[in-house]
Amino acid sequence: MNTSNDCNTANKDQVSQQNSSSALLRLTNHAMKRMQQRSIKHEWINLVLEYGNEVYQKGNQSYSFSLDKVGVKKIKNTLKRQEDWKKLRQLYVVVSNDGAIVTCAYR
Repeated sequence: MNTSNDCNTANKDQVSQQNSSSALLRLTNHAMKRMQQRSIKHEWINLVLEYGNEVYQKGNQSYSFSLDKVGVKKIKNTLKRQEDWKKLRQLYVVVSNDGAIVTCAYR
């Protein structure tokens, strides 16, 4: 029987690597699909991981990253369009214990 948890585990096992401007991101198939559906840029993922707050999610054994006002302030000069940093403020990224990006979405 294939449950949704089995599907998530399968996605984690099928980790893909994507080049970005500043780092090599390890993305699951699920994360790549969500990025495409939600028009989330690789650059934004890097910024959230670099300047965001990290919270450990014990139940999922993963980490959630998101920006607070201080983080947004630090990167406003990096982003040219105001609408980009407004979207970025709402973005969160979930990273597994092994460092793969599991998913990303807007709050």
